[in-house]
Amino acid sequence: MTPPSAQAAPAGHAKHAVLSRRLADEIAAGRYPVGTPLPSEATLSGRYAVSRHTVRTALRTLQERGLITPQVGVGSIVRATRTDSRYTQTFGSVDDLLQYASTTRFRTVARAERTADAAFVERFGGRLGERWMHRVVVRTPIGDDTPVTVADVLVPHAIGLRLGDFPDPGKPVFERIAELGETIVGIEQRIAATMPSAAEARRLRAPPDRPVLAILRRYLGAQGRLLEITRTLHPGDAFTYRMDLRLASGPPD
Repeated sequence: MTPPSAQAAPAGHAKHAVLSRRLADEIAAGRYPVGTPLPSEATLSGRYAVSRHTVRTALRTLQERGLITPQVGVGSIVRATRTDSRYTQTFGSVDDLLQYASTTRFRTVARAERTADAAFVERFGGRLGERWMHRVVVRTPIGDDTPVTVADVLVPHAIGLRLGDFPDPGKPVFERIAELGETIVGIEQRIAATMPSAAEARRLRAPPDRPVLAILRRYLGAQGRLLEITRTLHPGDAFTYRMDLRLASGPPD
């Protein structure tokens, strides 16, 4: 019998996302009871016909969802059969942004073409009079319909024409922009607490009188040219943002 494989993944779903969902379903069904270890990485790799890297990424997703916890010398221990109400995302590199895109799903709830006025520039940046294509999307974890993000996604009008429909379920916008030959040389990021609009609160299923976490990212090309802007809002009581910083040359003497 051919082993179950994450290689037969639905379009737009990475192998590790498919595997994490399969394991989550098996945990919920009682195949791996609370307090017991999951099979080793090598065993899971062979059982589901995926690489060890895919297994590690899937296990990391389960850990972030509160279903398992690592234990030295034992492996991954099942700690819950249902997803934790909090969604934790660790960002340490652009690769982590790619993983975030592949471990969540989205739906587009609004589309518009905009010309930057003073309010636009104050909120997103850019220059007065520039034309932008604007999408509003809601993201949920794969396997859960609880919103973790409502996001404004904006690209310059000329780039939007070349991209066609965006976002794409299989690839982040900034990666598609790079495929057009536009080199992204840096990402600026700003994090702040803010009050959501009535529409944003409704889409997040969050109280309208409670602050949310706002993350503004500006993707820069040569000479500081703006290639993409995203502004994501997360419920303050249901999302944890984590960054691990390390000294480049080790601790001081």
